[in-house]
Amino acid sequence: MFNHILMIYHKLSYHLQLAFQRAVSMGLRRSIDSQKLPEVTLFISSFNTLNALQVTLGSLEKTTQKRERLVIADNASTDGSLEFLRSYSSKRSWVTLIESKELKLHGLWIDEMIRLCETKYLFFIDSDILFLGKDLISECVEYMERNKDCYLFSSERRDGGVIPTNCITIHEPSVATWFFGVRTSVREKINESFVIRYPHEQPEINGKKVVSDTGAKFIQAMKENRLGVHYFPWSLRVRFYHFGSLSWLYMVEGENRWTLMKKYQLLDLKRRAKGYQEIV
Repeated sequence: MFNHILMIYHKLSYHLQLAFQRAVSMGLRRSIDSQKLPEVTLFISSFNTLNALQVTLGSLEKTTQKRERLVIADNASTDGSLEFLRSYSSKRSWVTLIESKELKLHGLWIDEMIRLCETKYLFFIDSDILFLGKDLISECVEYMERNKDCYLFSSERRDGGVIPTNCITIHEPSVATWFFGVRTSVREKINESFVIRYPHEQPEINGKKVVSDTGAKFIQAMKENRLGVHYFPWSLRVRFYHFGSLSWLYMVEGENRWTLMKKYQLLDLKRRAKGYQEIV
């Protein structure tokens, strides 16, 4: 009975939040001539989040005025994500698909893309982001163009959080890696990694799963070099929704209330994905 009431509460609060953010995003949208902005590369890393990925890509296409370069890396998914991405990328000249033969930590992808990216700006987007308004990427780029000291622009500051008890992570002040942009010239000044430093860089340590790899060391190095780290203003933060750590459900058993909330989000993602499957 309690779980049923809790599910109804999560359902109502979740949809009310989305409705509010969507209404606000329509009012906050600014008219931007994206053709005057520098070219941008977007990067998405995917692992067994097919439905979320369909929603992310479908909503992302609606928020861009021009076709930015999009690089998608699949980490040996087994849920149909790879097949979907092969079809998706084959029909879009601006999309590049990287097929990894093994699961690669998100921090390693960030390090590699910052090192190799050819455009002035690079934005990292998780595979479970629902964009709620148009031109969000363009407005982020415009912000970084206006603020020359901004070398990293993150959706929010990360100071810790609640994780399942059989997981391990380091919660140092860092940035949310689910949606952030960098000025790629930062690689000329910073030679630090986004990967959390453990005694053994393995996906499992002392029987616990590693579920987070923030860029605390990278951010620390930026501050030491007086490079600006900025965070999204409220007007940008409300224009996307992060379903949040859905891949944990494939790896760990969380607390009952936490798992219940995430399972509802998964059900809603499946429903939403049906409306985006035509993008293939």
